[in-house]
Amino acid sequence: MSLAHWEDFVAGSVAHYGPRLITREEIVAFAAQFDPQPMHLDEEAARATMLGGLAASGWHTCCIQMRMIADGFVTARCRWAHRASKR
Repeated sequence: MSLAHWEDFVAGSVAHYGPRLITREEIVAFAAQFDPQPMHLDEEAARATMLGGLAASGWHTCCIQMRMIADGFVTARCRWAHRASKR
């Protein structure tokens, strides 16, 4: 696996990740195992919150974000390796 070097990063470049649909089933399954709070598990209880409905755990969204970033770096590493091979 090639490493990224400082010159591989372009000033002002932007990476786009997603979109990623999170299903009710995923929200409840993650919450049941890692963050069992009513607003993540019970739709009726969640309606009484300021969010007004079932909400994914912040931990869940962080995990998804980290996965998307990691996947993006794998793609970026391939681009970097391709550029490096042309030097």
